[in-house]
Amino acid sequence: MRLSKIVFLLNIVPSFLAFIPTSIVAPLALFLFDAPESAKNLVNWLLFGSMLTLPIVIGISLLISSKLFKKQKYWLAVAVSSVPYVNIILLMIANSMY
Repeated sequence: MRLSKIVFLLNIVPSFLAFIPTSIVAPLALFLFDAPESAKNLVNWLLFGSMLTLPIVIGISLLISSKLFKKQKYWLAVAVSSVPYVNIILLMIANSMY
């Protein structure tokens, strides 16, 4: 139980700190489509989707995981707080393909 609390905090603190910067950067994802023919590029769409949904996913996972933590469902809270890492991994994959 103690390990799950530590893992939860290690997941939730970076997500909480990243929420405001990602909320500011998310609307800038529209500029991926400035260049001609850029709307036909699949990598641009992957970057756009990941950048735009990251603050939403972070916010929802923070709310749900904190409620689960209060209900003492620690490992489920850890799993939910790890969901934003999927978006971050997609951003890294799309960036490496760019």
